[in-house]
Amino acid sequence: MEASTTEEGSDPSLDTLVNEALQRHGIIQHKNYRRDYPVRCVVHGVEEEYIFSDALANGSPIQLYQRMQLPKYKGSLRKTVHDVAWSFDHVIEQKIVAQDATAVLVSASEEDLERSEVYKGIQLLRSVTNVINLKDDQSDQALAELASEPVH
Repeated sequence: MEASTTEEGSDPSLDTLVNEALQRHGIIQHKNYRRDYPVRCVVHGVEEEYIFSDALANGSPIQLYQRMQLPKYKGSLRKTVHDVAWSFDHVIEQKIVAQDATAVLVSASEEDLERSEVYKGIQLLRSVTNVINLKDDQSDQALAELASEPVH
């Protein structure tokens, strides 16, 4: 799963915002920081591998993050949201990582949030994991709280 890109290409502003935020909170500098981190789990008897954009891991995941671009097309947005929710749901359900040690990182403007499909998608994601909107005034506090969780 590569949720930070879509048929519309990657969002350099999302990557820039995420990198700056992770840097500001010491996540990228952490010795256990990993990019494009694979997590394997069994789903209905089939082994799946989910790739999370950013992680803290020391043999097993400690914190998992997924950068998620908000596609303009409704169908693409729905697929992206479902893919991200599905991956977090399975790794949390199987206790590979705690729910409070996970987050989706988005860059949603006020205009984006006015789109009902974006609003519903974010609500769905919030039912599974933390959602940190890097364009929100509260994002720094939310990421600081997540980053301050004890790390093995």
